[in-house]
Amino acid sequence: SLAHHNPAANGRSVCEIMGAYGWSAGLACIRSLFNFFMANGINHFVPHAFSMVAPLCFKGLDTHSDSDMETLPPGYSMTYLPPTFHGCGFNPQYKQFTNIVSHVQRVCHLLSQGTHRPDVAVYYTAEPDWIGCNSQSFDDVNMALTRGGYDFDILSSDMFFANCQVKAKRLLADGESYGALILPMSELMPRKILTKLQEFAAAGLPVIFTDALPSGCDRSGEDIAALLKNIHTVPT
Repeated sequence: SLAHHNPAANGRSVCEIMGAYGWSAGLACIRSLFNFFMANGINHFVPHAFSMVAPLCFKGLDTHSDSDMETLPPGYSMTYLPPTFHGCGFNPQYKQFTNIVSHVQRVCHLLSQGTHRPDVAVYYTAEPDWIGCNSQSFDDVNMALTRGGYDFDILSSDMFFANCQVKAKRLLADGESYGALILPMSELMPRKILTKLQEFAAAGLPVIFTDALPSGCDRSGEDIAALLKNIHTVPT
């Protein structure tokens, strides 16, 4: 989401991948990891925690002149690193690994210049977390949307005030357009945010809390009913 909204990112999102998966991570596992992250918007990858030193368990089998197992740095672990490319000659899947890398490079190239067309925006629940009230994790909402086939961006409350506006009943921000704004259930919400949500709802944007509306704000005892007008709820 930040890659979509930060002009300096220009749509680029990066993931360090395959770290600490161990030598049991074969081609099927590696391909699945790549596909999962590409399907979720990552378009640049850096292999993580790779080493060109073969595991010590191969020492007795070593017949390769390029394997240097006596020069490990202090505290270096050989137990959890992923397949180390050619693995000093011990990785039989290395040639096929090239095919996966080619697949990833091609897909990332095709995805990198696309136009994102999300369905909805999801509020990042920083304020309810800091307030410490009864609230729902936004991960639960994201999971429900993903399983339902809805694409979304996560927006912070700062963005509501800085660069969001409603036109034709859609929320616009940094070239992105959303058909609704979804907020995970929160018992309390800052009044400033509720006021902005009411502005969005009055302009025709569907503003939806999951499961229940807030019962109060950061001003103890204040009636917030007027701020919740035209704001809806749906079960997660």
